[in-house]
Amino acid sequence: MILKADELCQLKTYDEKVAYIKALEDRLLKKYGIQDRDSMMSDELDDENYLRFRFEPYDVVSVNMYNGFWEIESAYRYSQYFSDDGTSTGVRNLFFSIARDLGCDDGYVCSEHCTWNGESLERMTFEDWIARMKERFGEMREYTPAQKYGEPEGDFPEVFHDDFAECKAEFQEVETKLGEMGYRANGIDRICGQFLTASKEGKTYIVDSSTWTLLLPDPVDYYQDMNTYAFEVMVGQKRVLFSSEGRKIFESDKGHFDWEWVVPEYHLDPLAVRIINKETGQETIVVTRREYQEELGVYYGYRRYEDAKHNILIPEYQL
Repeated sequence: MILKADELCQLKTYDEKVAYIKALEDRLLKKYGIQDRDSMMSDELDDENYLRFRFEPYDVVSVNMYNGFWEIESAYRYSQYFSDDGTSTGVRNLFFSIARDLGCDDGYVCSEHCTWNGESLERMTFEDWIARMKERFGEMREYTPAQKYGEPEGDFPEVFHDDFAECKAEFQEVETKLGEMGYRANGIDRICGQFLTASKEGKTYIVDSSTWTLLLPDPVDYYQDMNTYAFEVMVGQKRVLFSSEGRKIFESDKGHFDWEWVVPEYHLDPLAVRIINKETGQETIVVTRREYQEELGVYYGYRRYEDAKHNILIPEYQL
């Protein structure tokens, strides 16, 4: 997705732009619980009209700032942006929430052929990119639900304009619900498709959008969605690993949880996600498909820990 950096473009001097980026860093660090400021790349280049900035709010998403515009790059398939029924998808909600964080009201969703795999963005202004897209594909179309192009992988046009109309309506509903609870909405992107982040008195809380209740009574300092199969939160020095439905799996005051795909030699596709805290040795397997459960249970000697969305396997000695 390409977003025009309206707020940044309105600033006149280089010093104003640098101050804007530093304030943006602080805001993003706080919202996304990014632990290491050094992981947010901010370069002050010689050209006083051109700053570079990059951050990664999630494992599968990165955001890059070029000359007057933002690029949201992700590992999601292009088709995942488009819904079947005209409502918003999880990917679209995520991009909308990031766009809000960047002060953008609309955007241009596009395939990789319009960005890193087809254009030299570092040599363009926003106006250059728009002109190039019109040259290649004609006038911009507005966002349209997926059924217009066939299922499951439709022949989607390479670039769309999206005014986020449905996302804005959903954000208003979420804002109202959370306001009744005494919290402010941070966005409509959901951890594991279910849990929203909300703010109160400058602190971040996690809210279950299926029940409109707090996941934890305390504010969180950090959270990580592990590709929708589980998620980790940090409260003070305590790390808690939850299933995708919000069931507590592990708790630790040492180390942190990382995830990786499980792909045995005799399979082409991942059978599961393996989550491990290397410092404590706590680990679990989240099965990607239920038919793999028995096979993985035998393969790893794990027992089942089930919720409605996924089967979770934990080593015998940790139960």
